[in-house]
Amino acid sequence: MTKYKIEKMKALGMSLEEFLEYENEKKKASDLRRKIGNKKYYELKAFNMTVDEMKKYLLQKEEEKEIINHLGYYQ
Repeated sequence: MTKYKIEKMKALGMSLEEFLEYENEKKKASDLRRKIGNKKYYELKAFNMTVDEMKKYLLQKEEEKEIINHLGYYQ
């Protein structure tokens, strides 16, 4: 861990485990934002969704699209 990250961890008042989890969540959020775009990410974030909930929601929407395309119409 770099000196900068150690200082940041201390400034946030986190333990090592909490800080590593915090960094992991930031990375997941950044990856998701790159995939879906900032606008869509912040729209979902407005609903107080976690990154994992957002991924689950987006996968569910994609599955619904595939079913609708397969059937050819909305029910």
